[in-house]
Amino acid sequence: YFLRGGSHGHDGHGNKGGGGESSLIPLSQDEIDGLLFMREEEKVARDSYITLGGKWGLVIFDNIASSEQSHMDAVKDLIDKYGLPDPVIPGVGEFTNEELQQLYDHLMLWGREYLMDSLYVGAAIEETDMIDIQHAINLASHNDIISPYDSLMCGSRNHLRAFVRQIEANGGVYDPGDDYFENSSDYFTEIAYSPMER
Repeated sequence: YFLRGGSHGHDGHGNKGGGGESSLIPLSQDEIDGLLFMREEEKVARDSYITLGGKWGLVIFDNIASSEQSHMDAVKDLIDKYGLPDPVIPGVGEFTNEELQQLYDHLMLWGREYLMDSLYVGAAIEETDMIDIQHAINLASHNDIISPYDSLMCGSRNHLRAFVRQIEANGGVYDPGDDYFENSSDYFTEIAYSPMER
C-alpha cells in the first residue's frame, strides 16, 4: 500500500499560472508521482472516514474527514501550481489508482463489521499515511512541496493520537503496525502517546 518510486529521469511540467512566480523549476518524476499519489491517498483517508462515520456515527470520523479534506486541498493547490492533471474522481470510494482502490475496499471490509475494527482502520490509515508522506519527502527537493508534506505529517500524527485514545476509551489495545520498517512499532507507539501538536 505504500508509495514506491516509479519511472525516473523525466522532467516535470512547467508553471501554468498560479503561485506568483514567472517560472518554476520543473518537478522530478518522483515529485510528480508523489503528488498524484498523495492526492488520492488523502482521499482514501477522507472517504474511509466519511463511510465509517456514516456507519458508526462517531464524531471522530466526521472531524478527521474534514481535516483530510484540507489535506486533499493542499495537495490540489500544488497540482494546480505545476499544471498537473488531478487524478481525483468525485465519488466517495472511487479512485484512479487501482492500488488505492484495493486498499480502500479492503479497509471498508475490515471496518464495517465492528466499531472497534473501524477505529483500528483509522489508526492503520494514519500509520500508512505517515510512511508514504515520509517517502515522498525523501524524494522531493522543492521546498514548496516539502513544507505542505510536513504539515500533512503533523496532521497524521495527531490523527493517530486521536484514534489511539478512542481505541483505548472503547476498551481496545493499540497494536502498531510492525511490518513497515525496522522498529516501526516503537516509532508509532512513541507518536501515539506523545502530546498533540499544533
